[in-house]
Amino acid sequence: MPRVVIRADASTQLGGGHVMRGLALAQALAADGATAEFAMRALPGDLRDTVAAAGFKVHVVNPTADALAGVSESADFTSAAAAAGTPPDWWVVDHYSLGARWERAARSAGSQVLAIDDCANRAHDCDLLLDQNQVADLETRYDALLPATCARLLGPRYALLRPAFAAARATRARHDGAIRRVLVSFGAADTAGGTLKALEALALLDDPALAVTAIAARTTPQHDRLKALCAARAGWQLLEPTDRMAELMATADLAIGTTGVTTWERCCIGLPAITLTSAENQEPIAAAMADARLLVHLGPVPAVSVAQIADAVRGLRAMPALTRAMADAGRALVDGRGAQRVARRLLGGVIRLRRAQADDCLPVFEWRNDERTRRYSLDPAPLAWNSHRAWFDRMLANAAHVLLIGEDDDGPLGVLRYDLAGGDARVSVYLVPGRQGEGRGSSLIAAGSRWLAAHYASVQRVTAEILPENQASVLAFSEAGFKLRHAVYISTLTPDAS
Repeated sequence: MPRVVIRADASTQLGGGHVMRGLALAQALAADGATAEFAMRALPGDLRDTVAAAGFKVHVVNPTADALAGVSESADFTSAAAAAGTPPDWWVVDHYSLGARWERAARSAGSQVLAIDDCANRAHDCDLLLDQNQVADLETRYDALLPATCARLLGPRYALLRPAFAAARATRARHDGAIRRVLVSFGAADTAGGTLKALEALALLDDPALAVTAIAARTTPQHDRLKALCAARAGWQLLEPTDRMAELMATADLAIGTTGVTTWERCCIGLPAITLTSAENQEPIAAAMADARLLVHLGPVPAVSVAQIADAVRGLRAMPALTRAMADAGRALVDGRGAQRVARRLLGGVIRLRRAQADDCLPVFEWRNDERTRRYSLDPAPLAWNSHRAWFDRMLANAAHVLLIGEDDDGPLGVLRYDLAGGDARVSVYLVPGRQGEGRGSSLIAAGSRWLAAHYASVQRVTAEILPENQASVLAFSEAGFKLRHAVYISTLTPDAS
């Protein structure tokens, strides 16, 4: 049974986002049969009780250190490794203060490493990098920060959300554009006072029909003022941080908060938002989301006035079509299955192979003609439909050719073609557009080798010709057991390959 240890911290100063998305991943891993554990600092508001209550073991890291500042990455890893005991199959590191040195030590000890990052501001030495955000330069901003062998999981498709959000999404009706209930939540570390500004802005509207729910810890600055504002108005309530956020979002029509981890929770449910940023790394996310009309962004908390927030709420209430469109766009962007996708990537996932059929002709044409697929093909020229259709018919009719479609729980993954000649087979492979960068190429190739050994016992050797500049494919074949021989990658199929 695979074992994964998640290194993340929470506190009243750090907030709880890193630990909560780690908890989402842990739940997905456990659902797939893996053992998930946490390695955390003992800090005020550290959420260790929340993690333990969810059924996950917690290892305490650096128990004698008062602050991570002054604790080196090497010392932190040494403490975490000692607390966790036997090196896990995977370390998941979700921490802005930990990077390449920590990850290198973990890999040297025999574990694979998934690094979760939002900032692209430090080097990593990891096997897999996850950035679940939507920013303008997402595809390129890690190019100089990762080893060449690192696979990437990029974008909100991989947003780590707990199962409660997908469940709430399934039962929530489509947003009708009206704003009757507002949810205000700036996270556990609202040191800038965003909650107070939002409540004062809503009070300016002076609408007794508008219901408001605010989430704020007792340690939040001006907590007494927040309490007084809510107590003075019918339909207003102030709640402590809760694990009922999915439920609260599902009953709200508008959220006011930050563009942190909760951004993807709101999108999944279809909850429009007015956002303010509480950290510098949130600004690129907010800008990209606002440009895509997924939310209304006003700026950093300290720079935004109460009047600006009030005006933004008035504006959205006057434009129900815009509010409804924002809700629909959020739901289209985040489906709530990101944690399952990441868990399957860590655990290998299940790839099903089937022979191509006549009705696969058009999708295979579209996949093969995609610019990114053609870029690394031995023949990069665009395909003509009539030529492709004739080729496809020949592939299906000729026993010397095998055309396979690889699928997983997310749908089509890639195409494998084997050209058979006695005991040899030549393979070519490409991934379905949109599935590149998931790091599943090697798994698809390995699944193909197993299928071939099971169905064609006479085949003893498989070769693949790859353009040298196609480093992703070179890595995928290498990881699948192919060896470079005279510019061709070769794999010998043995009886246990099936």
